Amino acid sequence: MSRQRSLQDTVVVVTGAGGGIGGEIARLVLENGGRVVAGDLRPDSLASLREEWGEDRLATAHGDVRDESTSTALLTAGLDAFGRVDSVVANAAIGFYGGLLDYSADEVSLMST
Repeated sequence: MSRQRSLQDTVVVVTGAGGGIGGEIARLVLENGGRVVAGDLRPDSLASLREEWGEDRLATAHGDVRDESTSTALLTAGLDAFGRVDSVVANAAIGFYGGLLDYSADEVSLMST
């Protein structure tokens, strides 16, 4: 028998929250009573989450999570807004569509970091 952890009153950092999967993860946490620190490369990609949930249960930060300062900003946003961070969902990723040979070596390398 598996146990499910309640998300009620938890604080979860979700990276890549401006995209499809990350946005749905953030909404799932929020719909189940949690609070979210949503992170993404582009601040404008978090606009729909902000409009939908406001600032009482949602904090945001933006930047590239490969940069340590972005990770620090995500945790700081959670501490400032909610006093703690309980979990992190490392969802940020980069992908391209099409054939491998359609992209430069730098672009392919970016997907694997």
